[in-house]
Amino acid sequence: MINWEQNLEQTVKNLSRLIKVESVNPPGNEMPAIQVVKEILEAEGFERESFQILEPAAGRGNLVARLKGDSSERPLLLTGHVDVVPIEREYWSRDPFSGDVVDGYIWGRGAVDMKGFLAMFIQVFIMAKQQGLPLKRDIILAAIADEEAGFDYGSRYLVDQHRELIDAEYAFNEIGGNTFYMNGLPVYPIQVAEKGVAWMRMTAKGEPGHASMPHGDNAVLHLAKALDRLRLKGRLPVHITPTVHKMLTILSEHLPFPNGNIIGQLRNPRLANQVLNLLPDEARRLFNAMLTNTVSPTILSAGTKTNVIPSIAQADIDCRTLPGQSPADAMAEILAVTGKGVTL
Repeated sequence: MINWEQNLEQTVKNLSRLIKVESVNPPGNEMPAIQVVKEILEAEGFERESFQILEPAAGRGNLVARLKGDSSERPLLLTGHVDVVPIEREYWSRDPFSGDVVDGYIWGRGAVDMKGFLAMFIQVFIMAKQQGLPLKRDIILAAIADEEAGFDYGSRYLVDQHRELIDAEYAFNEIGGNTFYMNGLPVYPIQVAEKGVAWMRMTAKGEPGHASMPHGDNAVLHLAKALDRLRLKGRLPVHITPTVHKMLTILSEHLPFPNGNIIGQLRNPRLANQVLNLLPDEARRLFNAMLTNTVSPTILSAGTKTNVIPSIAQADIDCRTLPGQSPADAMAEILAVTGKGVTL
């Protein structure tokens, strides 16, 4: 008999411990979090030979554990990363590395992405051992580094250097389980792929000079104008992939009139833009990301002195591409909006 309440409490406790580790990437320093995973497994009776810790670079740790089955079927992989993105403390109402539990919520960077998932995977791994399940396949638990900055010290390292440790028929990873509601209907999305990542640098050039003598060929203003055109345009062209088309079809069949009809119209590329503008903000963001290559300026740089007009101004841009769309495709769409005043 499974004591679900006890397992929930243990999951929360383990998640809180993981959040307290400041494994911000860059620079990463994931090894302290990996040590937490190691201690959790050892406390539950996992022998040292049942897991391995691999450190491709100083402080960049990965742990791979295995619960043996009868090998009649190929393994199942449960995998989660222990690194987190940087924080801006001034925007947090609580310490982002506290792991505090308040009003039923666990606070901290990584609670969702993705130490929360990892804590659940760890508990599933432990429960399978405790229950003595008659496993047809091995269960592999992989706690990995460097998901937030390119995979070189995490999953890519494991695939390239230690594939035999993580080779599996199926894998469970993050995302897909974030329930959202449409007119009271709970929707449980299933992620089948990820959009591509294309980081770009937009550059505008102009005539340098002394700031006391303004002129119209200012690189900063050229860049600002290009970015403002992207803002005014709102989104890049719509591309409807077969998977998203099927999702929209199913949603349209289950939502009541007129909402089902509205969602169904998103399948029409000629109407999708107008329909997106009718949706509530959260739904609009969600479907916009599913239907278009997205572009978000994130870092601006120009000049070195306040009284000097610079010759170059630049913006770093995070672009996410849909299946079938290349970085070159996205660049062409962006430049079609910004005009010729900038390069990518």
